[in-house]
Amino acid sequence: MYEYVDFYDEAETGGPDGGPIMLSLKQAIRILKRHGFTKPGEWLTYFKESNLLHADKYPATSLLKWLGY
Repeated sequence: MYEYVDFYDEAETGGPDGGPIMLSLKQAIRILKRHGFTKPGEWLTYFKESNLLHADKYPATSLLKWLGY
């Protein structure tokens, strides 16, 4: 049997302090690449649509939502 994982719950409470998981720029781009977004223009689309162009850290929940999870 497959184990059910609630990605949003894990992203909201899986951080080191029990808070949300925050991704670095490299981590966010690595996840986008894994999902087929290989061009910088496609990455910028995510950052623009999520209003995260000038952010230091990127919430995992916003990335999951944008990817359609």
